[in-house]
Amino acid sequence: MNKEQQKALAPYLEDKMQRLREKILKTQIIAPKDRAMGLIYVRVPAGTEKLTIEVTLPKEKHTFDFHVIES
Repeated sequence: MNKEQQKALAPYLEDKMQRLREKILKTQIIAPKDRAMGLIYVRVPAGTEKLTIEVTLPKEKHTFDFHVIES
């Protein structure tokens, strides 16, 4: 993609990103030991049953455990 095409697409992409921020991406605070349910889509190796994601901050570490359902 050349610079001219990038410039022409920039407003379209910014509009799409703004829509994502407003409608899809939401901030949610989960209290310690609390639970939240929802669906996410990620690619994992076949046969994966559990997925753990750790978010490490300078003074904190948060662990999120997911049960994998293949679709």
